[in-house]
Amino acid sequence: GCPRPGSLPQVRLMMDSARRQLGRPTIKKLACDKPLLIRLVKSLVPLEALEGQNLTDLRTAVFCLLGFVLEGRWAEVSRLCPNDFIDYGDYITAFIEVRKCEQHREGCFVPFVDSGEARGACNLLRAFLKLIPEGSPDVPIFRHFDFGKLRGWIFRPRSIGYSRMSELVKLALKDLGVNGSLYGLHSFRSGA
Repeated sequence: GCPRPGSLPQVRLMMDSARRQLGRPTIKKLACDKPLLIRLVKSLVPLEALEGQNLTDLRTAVFCLLGFVLEGRWAEVSRLCPNDFIDYGDYITAFIEVRKCEQHREGCFVPFVDSGEARGACNLLRAFLKLIPEGSPDVPIFRHFDFGKLRGWIFRPRSIGYSRMSELVKLALKDLGVNGSLYGLHSFRSGA
């Protein structure tokens, strides 16, 4: 006279959960380590001069560096604006307003040290921030832009999307001879 075990709500819930977990394998991306990040930045940004640098490559390099040194997820790093950075000379502090794992949701300041390298996170960020037009302190720094023959680089007000930035990072990794599909934008955070 007892009901079948599969008809009990607790058992059904446990079985559904097990089916979902076993039915979809977890695909983890590799963590980006420091040597790979250095190779990536060197390939994107030539050391000779930042003048005349391809802005798309510079934006990709700065995004990868910030994702690594700030240990930031896509949602955190992509929302950074020029007002969120304070340059103290020896180091720069980034204010991240909303962090997924932050307990009190008050925002946090994350400092990162200037290594003195020409292609270090601080120097490339400074160079990239100088290229952003004046009067846009509350617009995200990672946004769409075009190159016009008359006016040069034209920054658009909307942010670049996750899929486009992921595509740029994967193309840069492919140029290094690395399988870009093994890395995701979160892997730069986990490698830090």
